[in-house]
Amino acid sequence: MESMTEDVASLVLDNNLRQTKSISLAMARSQQHHSEYQRYLSWLEQEDQLDRDLEFLPSDEQLTDRINRHQPSWTRPELSVLICYSKVLLKEALAGSDLLSDPWLASAVTNYFPKALESQFGEAVEAHSLANEIAINQVVNDLVNRVGFSFFFRQMESTGSSAEDVIRAYTVVIEVLGLKRLWQQIEEHNPRLPAATELELLHILVRLARRATRWFLRNHRLSLDCASLIADYGSPTQTLLAELPRLQKDQWKTLWSDERDELTDMGVELKLAEQLAANDSMFMSMGVVQTALQLETPVQKVAEVYFDLGEFLSLDWFMAQIVDLQPDSRWQDLARETYVDDLESQRRRLTACLCKRESNGTSAMNKWQAEQKELIHRWKLMIKDLRKVPQSDFAMISVALRELLNLVQASVDN
Repeated sequence: MESMTEDVASLVLDNNLRQTKSISLAMARSQQHHSEYQRYLSWLEQEDQLDRDLEFLPSDEQLTDRINRHQPSWTRPELSVLICYSKVLLKEALAGSDLLSDPWLASAVTNYFPKALESQFGEAVEAHSLANEIAINQVVNDLVNRVGFSFFFRQMESTGSSAEDVIRAYTVVIEVLGLKRLWQQIEEHNPRLPAATELELLHILVRLARRATRWFLRNHRLSLDCASLIADYGSPTQTLLAELPRLQKDQWKTLWSDERDELTDMGVELKLAEQLAANDSMFMSMGVVQTALQLETPVQKVAEVYFDLGEFLSLDWFMAQIVDLQPDSRWQDLARETYVDDLESQRRRLTACLCKRESNGTSAMNKWQAEQKELIHRWKLMIKDLRKVPQSDFAMISVALRELLNLVQASVDN
């Protein structure tokens, strides 16, 4: 045991560091996510899980008064309490689950112990009487510490999924997109980044994890088997991401290079900045892979059609407008999520439609453009009008998405 003192200390300190960083992440986004935090707090009360007075948490009136006075809406101690409750609630929700039945979730047990102990007594570790409880403790701590205390609540609120499904979808996303590797690169950046910059970069990964987890919950609701999904999506996704520089077109490259330059101006190393600037495409890649799997077509071929459509219809630019929307209420927040998902879904449907029609050496894209000339013209006029305004709003995006839906539906029907 004495020989493992350093390993045990390292595991404990790493957990303490991540928990402290989770508070800093929550504090850094407290203004933007204020309404979400407040809804989560109200939900805990409604479920009889928390007493505000007992925990010295602010009332809704006090929170409103802080905002009106232009004060920070939340304090670190208050957010610490919410983080604690989030972990307790998630662990209780998972108490009846069998995480050990999934190899990817079961690996959390071996990661809990020092490597020396696991290598010598691997079978005993796996057969530990509290193995399921250890797995639950590990996966919950990892989720809350990395992506925030309101993450699981927001996923359940948006999709109606269970806590266990959220955990499974999150695990798939982390592995398929390699987010832990990017997280590590940010934390180990040389030279060390200022705290505010590091938190901003970590938030990019949190936002990506939110969107990607929601995608799996909506598209694989009945088949959230971690091992199967990671096997299906892992290799094709990494192949696709490696091909991005070749596949992407001019409009995407302009948006990507602008974001990359913003990151490098903040002191971020070039290669890492390039990867983080491609976060929208990392999210979109899952739809490309799913289409390729369904059509039994090489992922590169599907990707070429997908990105050709993005360039021709300015869909990457349109996605950027949706992401830049600033919601003022819960409903606008949920609307923005819906817009992102709808655009991804319609682009995927249109890609599948054109891939199915590719035959006899005839360009499906050219034939489709001729058939849908009128609706394509209407869409391009809509994009032209949107480009004229300084900032798109929710009504504009909603109307534009309806035009895109008409185009996609006509193409599929034809």
